[in-house]
Amino acid sequence: MLNKYHVRNAVELEYVYKEYCKAKREWEKQRKSSVLLDEYNKIMLAQLQRLGVRDKDIWFNQALALVNPKEMVEVRHDLNTRRQKLREQIDYNTQVIEDCLAEIERVNAKV
Repeated sequence: MLNKYHVRNAVELEYVYKEYCKAKREWEKQRKSSVLLDEYNKIMLAQLQRLGVRDKDIWFNQALALVNPKEMVEVRHDLNTRRQKLREQIDYNTQVIEDCLAEIERVNAKV
């Protein structure tokens, strides 16, 4: 009978059973946490919508910044850094376009 559970004796069976019960409690705890998280996400989404926030989904990853001013400063800093990099990329792309157009005009003038 114990071969069915891949154990050698009752002590091992008891240990395996306790581990199973522990894992089952953890799974249930995780399931309940997932349900609560989903409910709280819906509440947060409704609050953000009520406040008129456009990109509500983005704030799920930044929820801590909504309640902690120091975290919000970090979010702002990251956004400013990204904005600056985008500006630099746009300026670079604009310069490349202008150079290409000038080259095209130069080639056309030769022809």
